[in-house]
Amino acid sequence: MQGQRLWVVLWLAASAAACGRPDAETELRELMAQAEQAAVERDGGFFRGVLDAGYRDARGHDRDAMLNLVRGYLLSHSNIEIISRVEAVTLSGVDAAQVVLHAAVVGQEAGGSFLGGVDG
Repeated sequence: MQGQRLWVVLWLAASAAACGRPDAETELRELMAQAEQAAVERDGGFFRGVLDAGYRDARGHDRDAMLNLVRGYLLSHSNIEIISRVEAVTLSGVDAAQVVLHAAVVGQEAGGSFLGGVDG
């Protein structure tokens, strides 16, 4: 569950970078898809590149704390799978947006197996 919240927060934080540009909704959707791909590829550099220096979330995480959470998640999970769907994007002025995003995240811990070895 914490992994899901982490990626949702990251997508929302990354989405702020695209607000206020022409066709901002399309850019936001593309940026969220890029964030998903970066997570699957375990590319922490992507998040360093899009997370603003002034980032702060409702839990009190600043940019460095969030990047440390991302780094820890990526290092501790050798395989990450994400299924996501953007339900709505609402632009608020030139520099803000609200995104309703549904995501399912499964991370395989290093040396572990998906779903604890449950065979389907």
